[in-house]
Amino acid sequence: MEYYKLLNLNREPFSNSPDPELFFRSQRHARCLQELEIAIRLHRGLGVVAGEVGTGKTTICRHLIRSMADDETLEIHMILDPSYESAEEMLGALNTMFNGKDLADRCSTQAGHKEMIKDYLFKKGVDEKKTVILLIDEGQKLSYAGAEILREILNYETNHQKLLQIIIFAQNEIGQLLARQQNFADRIGLFHKLLPLTLKDTTEFINYRLECSGANDPAGSKVFFTRRSIRLIHAMTGGSPRKIINLCHNILLALIISGSFRVTPSIVHKASGNLPALKRPPGFRRLFWAMGAAASVLVLLWLFVPGFRSFDDRVSQILKLRDTNTAEKQQHRDFVLQARAEQASGEEKSSGDKIFVHESDNPGSDNFPGKSPRINLLVDDGFLPAGPAGTSVAGIKKPPSSLGFVRVSSNGNLWRMIERIYGTCNFSMLREVARYNPAIKNLNIIHRGQQINFPVMNMRQPLDSERYWIEFARFSSLDEAYQGVIRQPDDSLRILGVWDMENGFQYLVVADTPFKSRDTAEMALDELPAGLAQGAMISGLDEQVMISRI
Repeated sequence: MEYYKLLNLNREPFSNSPDPELFFRSQRHARCLQELEIAIRLHRGLGVVAGEVGTGKTTICRHLIRSMADDETLEIHMILDPSYESAEEMLGALNTMFNGKDLADRCSTQAGHKEMIKDYLFKKGVDEKKTVILLIDEGQKLSYAGAEILREILNYETNHQKLLQIIIFAQNEIGQLLARQQNFADRIGLFHKLLPLTLKDTTEFINYRLECSGANDPAGSKVFFTRRSIRLIHAMTGGSPRKIINLCHNILLALIISGSFRVTPSIVHKASGNLPALKRPPGFRRLFWAMGAAASVLVLLWLFVPGFRSFDDRVSQILKLRDTNTAEKQQHRDFVLQARAEQASGEEKSSGDKIFVHESDNPGSDNFPGKSPRINLLVDDGFLPAGPAGTSVAGIKKPPSSLGFVRVSSNGNLWRMIERIYGTCNFSMLREVARYNPAIKNLNIIHRGQQINFPVMNMRQPLDSERYWIEFARFSSLDEAYQGVIRQPDDSLRILGVWDMENGFQYLVVADTPFKSRDTAEMALDELPAGLAQGAMISGLDEQVMISRI
Protein backbone atom coordinates (compact mmCIF):
# COMPACT_ATOMS: atom_id res chain seq x y z
CA MET A 1 0.00 0.00 0.00
CA GLU A 2 1.32 3.45 -0.91
CA TYR A 3 2.17 5.47 2.17
CA TYR A 4 0.18 8.54 1.11
CA LYS A 5 -3.09 6.59 1.21
CA LEU A 6 -2.62 6.25 4.95
CA LEU A 7 -2.95 10.06 5.08
CA ASN A 8 -6.14 10.08 2.99
CA LEU A 9 -4.31 11.19 -0.17
CA ASN A 10 -4.67 9.68 -3.65
CA ARG A 11 -1.16 10.44 -4.95
CA GLU A 12 2.35 11.41 -3.81
CA PRO A 13 2.10 15.16 -3.06
CA PHE A 14 5.82 15.81 -2.57
CA SER A 15 7.51 13.90 -5.35
CA ASN A 16 11.01 15.20 -6.12
CA SER A 17 10.60 14.66 -9.86
CA PRO A 18 9.71 17.78 -11.92
CA ASP A 19 6.07 16.82 -12.39
CA PRO A 20 4.35 19.56 -14.46
CA GLU A 21 0.98 18.57 -13.02
CA LEU A 22 2.18 19.65 -9.57
CA PHE A 23 3.72 22.87 -10.84
CA PHE A 24 2.81 25.75 -8.53
CA ARG A 25 2.65 29.09 -10.30
CA SER A 26 4.13 31.31 -7.63
CA GLN A 27 4.32 34.97 -8.52
CA ARG A 28 8.03 34.66 -9.33
CA HIS A 29 7.69 31.48 -11.39
CA ALA A 30 4.66 32.80 -13.27
CA ARG A 31 6.56 35.95 -14.19
CA CYS A 32 9.52 33.88 -15.41
CA LEU A 33 7.28 31.75 -17.65
CA GLN A 34 5.56 34.82 -19.03
CA GLU A 35 8.88 36.50 -19.89
CA LEU A 36 10.15 33.33 -21.56
CA GLU A 37 7.09 32.93 -23.75
CA ILE A 38 7.21 36.59 -24.78
CA ALA A 39 10.91 36.30 -25.65
CA ILE A 40 10.23 33.20 -27.78
CA ARG A 41 7.23 34.71 -29.58
CA LEU A 42 9.22 37.89 -30.35
CA HIS A 43 12.23 35.87 -31.57
CA ARG A 44 14.65 37.52 -29.16
CA GLY A 45 17.29 34.86 -29.77
CA LEU A 46 19.03 34.02 -26.48
CA GLY A 47 17.45 33.87 -23.02
CA VAL A 48 19.03 32.79 -19.72
CA VAL A 49 17.27 31.72 -16.51
CA ALA A 50 19.71 31.54 -13.59
CA GLY A 51 19.13 30.54 -9.97
CA GLU A 52 20.40 28.56 -7.01
CA VAL A 53 20.13 24.78 -6.86
CA GLY A 54 16.55 23.67 -6.23
CA THR A 55 14.78 26.94 -7.07
CA GLY A 56 12.69 25.25 -9.79
CA LYS A 57 14.57 25.88 -13.05
CA THR A 58 14.08 22.35 -14.41
CA THR A 59 10.42 22.37 -13.42
CA ILE A 60 9.89 25.65 -15.27
CA CYS A 61 11.65 24.16 -18.30
CA ARG A 62 9.32 21.15 -18.31
CA HIS A 63 6.27 23.33 -17.82
CA LEU A 64 7.35 25.57 -20.68
CA ILE A 65 7.57 22.53 -22.97
CA ARG A 66 4.14 21.33 -21.87
CA SER A 67 2.52 24.74 -22.39
CA MET A 68 3.89 24.98 -25.97
CA ALA A 69 3.42 21.35 -27.01
CA ASP A 70 0.12 21.91 -28.85
CA ASP A 71 1.36 24.86 -30.91
CA GLU A 72 2.18 23.52 -34.39
CA THR A 73 4.15 26.66 -35.28
CA LEU A 74 6.76 25.76 -32.66
CA GLU A 75 9.42 23.04 -32.89
CA ILE A 76 11.15 22.28 -29.59
CA HIS A 77 14.50 20.57 -29.04
CA MET A 78 16.24 20.00 -25.72
CA ILE A 79 19.75 19.33 -24.41
CA LEU A 80 19.84 17.91 -20.89
CA ASP A 81 23.61 18.10 -20.42
CA PRO A 82 25.67 20.54 -22.54
CA SER A 83 29.09 19.51 -21.17
CA TYR A 84 30.56 18.60 -24.55
CA GLU A 85 34.35 18.34 -24.55
CA SER A 86 34.92 20.04 -27.90
CA ALA A 87 33.24 22.25 -30.49
CA GLU A 88 33.16 19.33 -32.94
CA GLU A 89 31.28 17.16 -30.43
CA MET A 90 28.68 19.83 -29.78
CA LEU A 91 28.18 20.60 -33.47
CA GLY A 92 27.72 16.90 -34.15
CA ALA A 93 25.11 16.63 -31.39
CA LEU A 94 23.19 19.66 -32.68
CA ASN A 95 23.30 18.45 -36.28
CA THR A 96 22.07 15.00 -35.22
CA MET A 97 19.25 16.60 -33.25
CA PHE A 98 18.13 18.72 -36.22
CA ASN A 99 18.84 16.57 -39.29
CA GLY A 100 19.08 13.05 -37.90
CA LYS A 101 22.04 10.74 -37.30
CA ASP A 102 22.38 9.50 -40.89
CA LEU A 103 22.85 12.97 -42.39
CA ALA A 104 24.99 14.22 -39.52
CA ASP A 105 27.39 11.29 -39.84
CA ARG A 106 28.22 12.38 -43.38
CA CYS A 107 29.89 15.54 -42.06
CA SER A 108 33.54 15.31 -41.05
CA THR A 109 34.31 19.01 -40.46
CA GLN A 110 32.93 21.84 -38.35
CA ALA A 111 32.11 23.82 -41.48
CA GLY A 112 30.03 20.95 -42.82
CA HIS A 113 28.01 20.68 -39.60
CA LYS A 114 27.42 24.44 -39.52
CA GLU A 115 26.23 24.51 -43.12
CA MET A 116 23.73 21.70 -42.55
CA ILE A 117 22.44 23.35 -39.37
CA LYS A 118 22.02 26.66 -41.19
CA ASP A 119 20.12 25.03 -44.06
CA TYR A 120 17.81 23.30 -41.59
CA LEU A 121 17.03 26.52 -39.68
CA PHE A 122 16.33 28.46 -42.90
CA LYS A 123 14.05 25.69 -44.12
CA LYS A 124 12.05 25.61 -40.88
CA GLY A 125 12.01 29.34 -40.19
CA VAL A 126 11.58 30.77 -43.71
CA ASP A 127 9.95 28.04 -45.80
CA GLU A 128 7.76 26.42 -43.14
CA LYS A 129 7.26 29.56 -40.98
CA LYS A 130 8.11 27.68 -37.82
CA THR A 131 9.92 28.86 -34.70
CA VAL A 132 12.72 26.48 -33.73
CA ILE A 133 13.47 26.44 -29.98
CA LEU A 134 16.49 24.93 -28.28
CA LEU A 135 16.19 24.46 -24.49
CA ILE A 136 19.40 23.76 -22.57
CA ASP A 137 19.23 22.48 -18.98
CA GLU A 138 22.22 22.50 -16.60
CA GLY A 139 23.61 25.43 -18.58
CA GLN A 140 26.38 26.07 -16.04
CA LYS A 141 28.14 23.02 -17.56
CA LEU A 142 28.42 24.77 -20.93
CA SER A 143 32.05 25.05 -22.04
CA TYR A 144 33.59 28.16 -23.59
CA ALA A 145 33.81 26.30 -26.91
CA GLY A 146 30.15 25.35 -26.64
CA ALA A 147 29.14 28.94 -25.88
CA GLU A 148 31.06 30.09 -28.95
CA ILE A 149 29.18 27.56 -31.12
CA LEU A 150 25.85 28.88 -29.83
CA ARG A 151 26.98 32.45 -30.51
CA GLU A 152 27.76 31.58 -34.13
CA ILE A 153 24.43 29.80 -34.63
CA LEU A 154 22.61 32.84 -33.24
CA ASN A 155 24.00 34.74 -36.22
CA TYR A 156 21.73 32.73 -38.50
CA GLU A 157 18.91 35.20 -39.03
CA THR A 158 16.76 36.98 -41.59
CA ASN A 159 16.16 40.70 -41.78
CA HIS A 160 13.31 40.29 -39.31
CA GLN A 161 14.13 37.55 -36.84
CA LYS A 162 16.55 35.07 -35.33
CA LEU A 163 16.13 31.58 -36.80
CA LEU A 164 16.91 29.77 -33.54
CA GLN A 165 15.54 30.66 -30.09
CA ILE A 166 17.84 29.40 -27.31
CA ILE A 167 16.78 29.30 -23.65
CA ILE A 168 19.46 28.28 -21.12
CA PHE A 169 18.52 27.16 -17.60
CA ALA A 170 21.58 27.35 -15.36
CA GLN A 171 22.88 27.73 -11.85
CA ASN A 172 24.37 31.07 -10.90
CA GLU A 173 27.85 29.83 -11.84
CA ILE A 174 27.01 30.65 -15.46
CA GLY A 175 27.85 34.22 -14.56
CA GLN A 176 31.54 33.27 -14.72
CA LEU A 177 31.12 32.10 -18.31
CA LEU A 178 29.21 35.24 -19.30
CA ALA A 179 31.81 37.49 -17.68
CA ARG A 180 34.64 35.90 -19.68
CA GLN A 181 32.79 35.67 -23.00
CA GLN A 182 31.35 39.11 -23.49
CA ASN A 183 30.49 38.45 -27.13
CA PHE A 184 28.19 35.65 -26.02
CA ALA A 185 26.74 37.66 -23.12
CA ASP A 186 25.91 40.51 -25.51
CA ARG A 187 23.54 38.20 -27.39
CA ILE A 188 21.28 37.74 -24.34
CA GLY A 189 17.83 39.21 -24.98
CA LEU A 190 16.39 38.03 -21.65
CA PHE A 191 18.17 37.33 -18.36
CA HIS A 192 15.92 36.23 -15.49
CA LYS A 193 17.24 35.64 -11.97
CA LEU A 194 15.02 33.03 -10.34
CA LEU A 195 14.73 33.64 -6.58
CA PRO A 196 13.55 31.26 -3.81
CA LEU A 197 9.95 31.27 -2.61
CA THR A 198 8.75 33.83 -0.10
CA LEU A 199 7.04 32.73 3.11
CA LYS A 200 3.65 33.44 1.52
CA ASP A 201 4.57 31.42 -1.57
CA THR A 202 5.88 28.59 0.61
CA THR A 203 2.52 28.39 2.38
CA GLU A 204 0.59 28.35 -0.89
CA PHE A 205 3.07 25.90 -2.45
CA ILE A 206 2.54 23.32 0.30
CA ASN A 207 -1.24 23.74 0.34
CA TYR A 208 -1.42 23.56 -3.47
CA ARG A 209 0.44 20.24 -3.58
CA LEU A 210 -1.82 18.79 -0.91
CA GLU A 211 -4.92 19.96 -2.80
CA CYS A 212 -3.64 18.45 -6.07
CA SER A 213 -3.15 15.15 -4.29
CA GLY A 214 -6.82 15.12 -3.33
CA ALA A 215 -8.40 12.92 -0.72
CA ASN A 216 -9.70 9.36 -0.97
CA ASP A 217 -12.42 10.21 1.53
CA PRO A 218 -13.60 13.85 1.42
CA ALA A 219 -15.15 13.43 4.85
CA GLY A 220 -11.98 12.00 6.36
CA SER A 221 -9.09 13.71 8.11
CA LYS A 222 -6.79 15.94 6.11
CA VAL A 223 -3.12 16.81 6.53
CA PHE A 224 -2.81 20.27 8.06
CA PHE A 225 0.33 22.41 8.46
CA THR A 226 0.20 24.97 11.28
CA ARG A 227 1.40 28.50 10.64
CA ARG A 228 4.40 28.06 12.94
CA SER A 229 5.40 24.82 11.21
CA ILE A 230 5.37 26.51 7.79
CA ARG A 231 7.47 29.40 9.12
CA LEU A 232 9.96 26.83 10.41
CA ILE A 233 9.96 24.99 7.06
CA HIS A 234 10.64 28.24 5.23
CA ALA A 235 13.46 29.14 7.62
CA MET A 236 15.06 25.69 7.29
CA THR A 237 14.83 25.53 3.50
CA GLY A 238 15.39 29.18 2.64
CA GLY A 239 12.41 28.96 0.28
CA SER A 240 14.07 26.42 -2.03
CA PRO A 241 11.26 24.35 -3.64
CA ARG A 242 13.43 21.23 -3.81
CA LYS A 243 14.31 21.42 -0.12
CA ILE A 244 10.69 22.12 0.78
CA ILE A 245 9.59 19.02 -1.16
CA ASN A 246 12.20 16.76 0.45
CA LEU A 247 11.41 18.03 3.94
CA CYS A 248 7.63 17.77 3.46
CA HIS A 249 8.02 14.19 2.18
CA ASN A 250 9.81 13.31 5.43
CA ILE A 251 7.13 15.19 7.39
CA LEU A 252 4.38 13.00 5.91
CA LEU A 253 6.32 9.89 6.88
CA ALA A 254 6.70 11.29 10.41
CA LEU A 255 2.93 11.90 10.54
CA ILE A 256 2.27 8.25 9.75
CA ILE A 257 4.63 7.15 12.52
CA SER A 258 3.00 9.49 15.03
CA GLY A 259 -0.54 8.64 13.87
CA SER A 260 -1.40 12.31 13.37
CA PHE A 261 -2.61 14.56 10.55
CA ARG A 262 -1.44 17.85 12.11
CA VAL A 263 2.05 19.15 11.30
CA THR A 264 3.63 21.06 14.20
CA PRO A 265 7.15 22.49 14.66
CA SER A 266 8.02 19.38 16.68
CA ILE A 267 7.14 17.15 13.71
CA VAL A 268 9.20 19.39 11.40
CA HIS A 269 12.25 19.09 13.67
CA LYS A 270 11.95 15.30 13.74
CA ALA A 271 11.54 15.07 9.97
CA SER A 272 14.61 17.23 9.27
CA GLY A 273 17.00 14.91 11.08
CA ASN A 274 18.37 13.10 8.01
CA LEU A 275 18.49 16.13 5.69
CA PRO A 276 21.92 17.72 6.25
CA ALA A 277 21.33 20.54 3.73
CA LEU A 278 18.74 22.16 6.00
CA LYS A 279 19.34 24.77 8.68
CA ARG A 280 18.07 23.11 11.84
CA PRO A 281 17.50 25.50 14.76
CA PRO A 282 17.65 24.31 18.38
CA GLY A 283 14.59 23.17 20.32
CA PHE A 284 11.93 25.41 21.88
CA ARG A 285 11.79 26.95 25.37
CA ARG A 286 9.49 29.41 27.10
CA LEU A 287 9.57 33.18 26.75
CA PHE A 288 9.06 33.72 30.47
CA TRP A 289 12.64 32.58 31.13
CA ALA A 290 13.89 35.59 29.21
CA MET A 291 11.38 37.84 30.98
CA GLY A 292 12.51 36.50 34.34
CA ALA A 293 16.15 37.13 33.48
CA ALA A 294 15.32 40.70 32.49
CA ALA A 295 13.47 41.26 35.77
CA SER A 296 16.47 39.92 37.70
CA VAL A 297 18.78 42.34 35.95
CA LEU A 298 16.52 45.26 36.86
CA VAL A 299 16.50 44.20 40.53
CA LEU A 300 20.30 43.97 40.60
CA LEU A 301 20.61 47.38 38.99
CA TRP A 302 18.27 48.85 41.61
CA LEU A 303 20.24 47.35 44.48
CA PHE A 304 23.85 47.70 43.39
CA VAL A 305 24.35 50.20 40.54
CA PRO A 306 25.09 53.70 41.90
CA GLY A 307 22.78 56.36 40.62
CA PHE A 308 20.20 53.97 39.22
CA ARG A 309 17.50 54.94 41.71
CA SER A 310 18.21 58.62 41.17
CA PHE A 311 17.57 58.12 37.49
CA ASP A 312 14.40 56.20 38.35
CA ASP A 313 13.26 59.17 40.41
CA ARG A 314 13.81 61.37 37.40
CA VAL A 315 11.73 59.04 35.27
CA SER A 316 8.90 59.24 37.82
CA GLN A 317 9.01 63.01 37.59
CA ILE A 318 8.84 62.82 33.80
CA LEU A 319 5.81 60.53 33.95
CA LYS A 320 4.01 62.95 36.26
CA LEU A 321 4.60 65.79 33.81
CA ARG A 322 3.21 63.89 30.79
CA ASP A 323 -0.10 65.00 29.19
CA THR A 324 -0.05 68.46 30.86
CA ASN A 325 -0.38 71.93 29.34
CA THR A 326 2.14 73.48 26.94
CA ALA A 327 4.20 75.27 29.61
CA GLU A 328 4.56 72.07 31.62
CA LYS A 329 5.52 70.16 28.46
CA GLN A 330 8.32 72.64 27.83
CA GLN A 331 9.47 72.20 31.44
CA HIS A 332 9.34 68.44 30.87
CA ARG A 333 11.53 68.79 27.78
CA ASP A 334 14.05 71.06 29.51
CA PHE A 335 14.32 68.56 32.34
CA VAL A 336 15.05 65.64 30.00
CA LEU A 337 17.59 67.64 27.98
CA GLN A 338 19.34 68.58 31.22
CA ALA A 339 19.42 64.91 32.24
CA ARG A 340 20.93 64.01 28.87
CA ALA A 341 23.56 66.74 29.20
CA GLU A 342 24.52 65.55 32.67
CA GLN A 343 24.74 61.96 31.46
CA ALA A 344 26.85 62.90 28.44
CA SER A 345 29.19 64.82 30.73
CA GLY A 346 29.41 61.91 33.14
CA GLU A 347 30.32 59.48 30.32
CA GLU A 348 33.60 61.30 29.71
CA LYS A 349 34.67 60.75 33.34
CA SER A 350 33.49 57.19 33.85
CA SER A 351 34.49 53.83 32.42
CA GLY A 352 32.71 50.53 31.90
CA ASP A 353 28.90 50.50 31.76
CA LYS A 354 27.08 53.82 31.35
CA ILE A 355 23.41 54.51 31.96
CA PHE A 356 21.46 57.26 30.28
CA VAL A 357 17.83 58.37 30.05
CA HIS A 358 15.94 59.65 27.05
CA GLU A 359 12.36 60.16 25.96
CA SER A 360 10.56 57.59 23.86
CA ASP A 361 9.47 60.28 21.38
CA ASN A 362 11.61 62.59 19.23
CA PRO A 363 13.35 65.59 20.80
CA GLY A 364 11.97 68.77 19.33
CA SER A 365 8.48 67.33 18.71
CA ASP A 366 5.32 67.04 20.81
CA ASN A 367 5.01 64.19 23.28
CA PHE A 368 3.17 61.05 22.26
CA PRO A 369 0.45 60.25 24.84
CA GLY A 370 0.74 56.78 26.28
CA LYS A 371 4.49 56.42 25.71
CA SER A 372 6.85 56.60 28.64
CA PRO A 373 10.62 57.24 28.67
CA ARG A 374 13.00 54.31 28.78
CA ILE A 375 16.09 53.63 30.84
CA ASN A 376 18.69 51.98 28.64
CA LEU A 377 22.01 50.40 29.48
CA LEU A 378 24.80 51.36 27.10
CA VAL A 379 27.92 49.21 27.13
CA ASP A 380 31.26 50.28 25.61
CA ASP A 381 30.40 53.42 23.68
CA GLY A 382 33.68 53.48 21.77
CA PHE A 383 33.77 53.62 17.98
CA LEU A 384 35.42 51.14 15.66
CA PRO A 385 38.42 53.01 14.23
CA ALA A 386 37.90 54.07 10.65
CA GLY A 387 39.98 52.25 8.07
CA PRO A 388 39.87 50.36 4.78
CA ALA A 389 37.90 47.16 4.47
CA GLY A 390 40.04 44.06 4.83
CA THR A 391 41.85 44.86 8.08
CA SER A 392 41.66 41.87 10.40
CA VAL A 393 39.67 42.27 13.62
CA ALA A 394 39.57 39.14 15.80
CA GLY A 395 39.93 36.97 12.72
CA ILE A 396 37.25 38.79 10.73
CA LYS A 397 37.94 41.43 8.11
CA LYS A 398 36.87 44.84 9.35
CA PRO A 399 34.11 46.60 7.40
CA PRO A 400 34.63 49.99 5.75
CA SER A 401 34.23 53.11 7.88
CA SER A 402 30.88 54.07 6.30
CA LEU A 403 27.64 52.23 7.04
CA GLY A 404 25.92 54.00 4.14
CA PHE A 405 23.62 56.95 3.58
CA VAL A 406 19.92 57.73 3.94
CA ARG A 407 18.02 60.19 1.80
CA VAL A 408 15.40 61.82 4.03
CA SER A 409 11.91 61.27 2.64
CA SER A 410 10.17 63.71 5.00
CA ASN A 411 11.14 66.27 7.60
CA GLY A 412 12.23 64.35 10.66
CA ASN A 413 14.57 64.10 13.59
CA LEU A 414 18.18 62.99 13.54
CA TRP A 415 18.03 61.51 17.05
CA ARG A 416 15.24 59.16 15.99
CA MET A 417 17.06 58.23 12.78
CA ILE A 418 20.14 57.23 14.78
CA GLU A 419 17.97 55.13 17.11
CA ARG A 420 16.51 53.22 14.17
CA ILE A 421 19.86 52.65 12.49
CA TYR A 422 22.04 51.83 15.52
CA GLY A 423 19.42 50.64 18.02
CA THR A 424 19.94 53.56 20.42
CA CYS A 425 21.28 57.12 20.55
CA ASN A 426 23.27 59.37 22.88
CA PHE A 427 25.10 62.66 22.54
CA SER A 428 28.46 61.15 21.60
CA MET A 429 26.79 59.21 18.78
CA LEU A 430 24.97 62.35 17.68
CA ARG A 431 28.30 64.22 17.55
CA GLU A 432 29.92 61.43 15.53
CA VAL A 433 27.13 61.49 12.92
CA ALA A 434 27.39 65.30 12.82
CA ARG A 435 31.12 64.98 12.14
CA TYR A 436 30.33 62.85 9.08
CA ASN A 437 27.79 65.44 7.87
CA PRO A 438 29.37 68.90 8.09
CA ALA A 439 26.60 70.33 5.87
CA ILE A 440 24.06 69.88 8.70
CA LYS A 441 23.97 73.21 10.54
CA ASN A 442 21.18 72.43 13.01
CA LEU A 443 21.10 68.90 14.45
CA ASN A 444 17.48 69.35 15.51
CA ILE A 445 16.25 69.90 11.94
CA ILE A 446 16.63 67.71 8.86
CA HIS A 447 14.76 68.27 5.62
CA ARG A 448 13.16 66.20 2.88
CA GLY A 449 15.68 65.17 0.23
CA GLN A 450 18.70 65.70 2.47
CA GLN A 451 21.35 62.96 2.26
CA ILE A 452 22.79 61.91 5.62
CA ASN A 453 25.86 59.70 5.90
CA PHE A 454 26.21 57.27 8.81
CA PRO A 455 29.58 56.01 10.07
CA VAL A 456 30.31 52.51 11.29
CA MET A 457 29.99 52.39 15.08
CA ASN A 458 30.78 49.52 17.42
CA MET A 459 30.88 46.81 14.76
CA ARG A 460 31.54 43.62 16.65
CA GLN A 461 30.73 39.94 16.74
CA PRO A 462 27.28 39.17 18.17
CA LEU A 463 27.08 38.20 21.82
CA ASP A 464 25.41 34.96 22.88
CA SER A 465 22.33 37.00 23.77
CA GLU A 466 22.20 38.42 20.24
CA ARG A 467 22.21 35.24 18.17
CA TYR A 468 18.59 35.38 17.00
CA TRP A 469 16.49 38.24 15.65
CA ILE A 470 12.96 38.59 14.32
CA GLU A 471 13.58 39.68 10.73
CA PHE A 472 10.93 41.42 8.59
CA ALA A 473 12.97 42.29 5.50
CA ARG A 474 16.53 42.39 4.16
CA PHE A 475 18.13 45.00 1.89
CA SER A 476 21.47 45.61 0.22
CA SER A 477 21.58 49.36 0.97
CA LEU A 478 21.04 51.38 4.14
CA ASP A 479 18.70 53.81 2.38
CA GLU A 480 16.37 51.02 1.18
CA ALA A 481 16.32 49.48 4.67
CA TYR A 482 15.50 52.81 6.32
CA GLN A 483 12.65 53.50 3.90
CA GLY A 484 11.33 50.04 4.71
CA VAL A 485 11.45 50.76 8.46
CA ILE A 486 9.63 54.09 8.36
CA ARG A 487 6.83 52.59 6.26
CA GLN A 488 6.01 50.19 9.09
CA PRO A 489 3.50 51.28 11.74
CA ASP A 490 5.48 49.69 14.57
CA ASP A 491 8.01 52.05 16.21
CA SER A 492 10.00 49.17 17.74
CA LEU A 493 11.55 48.13 14.41
CA ARG A 494 15.16 49.04 13.69
CA ILE A 495 17.96 48.29 11.24
CA LEU A 496 20.68 45.77 11.99
CA GLY A 497 23.78 46.14 9.85
CA VAL A 498 25.40 42.72 9.34
CA TRP A 499 28.89 42.43 7.83
CA ASP A 500 30.74 39.39 6.60
CA MET A 501 33.68 38.94 4.23
CA GLU A 502 31.67 37.11 1.57
CA ASN A 503 28.61 39.35 1.21
CA GLY A 504 29.76 42.68 2.64
CA PHE A 505 27.00 44.66 4.34
CA GLN A 506 23.41 43.38 4.56
CA TYR A 507 20.79 45.56 6.26
CA LEU A 508 18.11 43.66 8.19
CA VAL A 509 14.85 45.23 9.36
CA VAL A 510 14.39 43.60 12.77
CA ALA A 511 12.49 43.89 16.02
CA ASP A 512 14.51 45.86 18.56
CA THR A 513 15.02 42.96 20.97
CA PRO A 514 17.47 40.12 20.19
CA PHE A 515 17.25 36.63 21.67
CA LYS A 516 19.76 34.09 22.94
CA SER A 517 17.85 31.08 21.61
CA ARG A 518 15.50 30.43 18.73
CA ASP A 519 12.74 29.15 20.99
CA THR A 520 12.31 32.48 22.79
CA ALA A 521 12.41 34.28 19.44
CA GLU A 522 9.70 31.96 18.08
CA MET A 523 7.51 32.62 21.11
CA ALA A 524 7.93 36.37 20.66
CA LEU A 525 7.13 36.03 16.95
CA ASP A 526 3.86 34.30 17.77
CA GLU A 527 2.88 37.24 20.00
CA LEU A 528 3.18 39.77 17.16
CA PRO A 529 0.01 41.19 15.59
CA ALA A 530 -1.09 39.27 12.50
CA GLY A 531 -0.38 42.18 10.14
CA LEU A 532 3.16 42.65 11.45
CA ALA A 533 3.96 38.93 11.66
CA GLN A 534 3.14 38.37 7.98
CA GLY A 535 6.42 37.59 6.24
CA ALA A 536 8.49 37.75 9.44
CA MET A 537 11.04 35.03 10.20
CA ILE A 538 13.77 34.17 12.68
CA SER A 539 17.34 34.91 11.55
CA GLY A 540 20.31 33.35 13.30
CA LEU A 541 23.78 34.92 13.33
CA ASP A 542 27.01 32.95 13.67
CA GLU A 543 30.45 33.99 14.86
CA GLN A 544 31.66 34.80 11.35
CA VAL A 545 29.72 38.06 11.10
CA MET A 546 29.87 41.48 12.73
CA ILE A 547 26.86 43.61 13.62
CA SER A 548 26.23 47.31 14.22
CA ARG A 549 24.96 46.70 17.73
CA ILE A 550 25.42 49.48 20.30
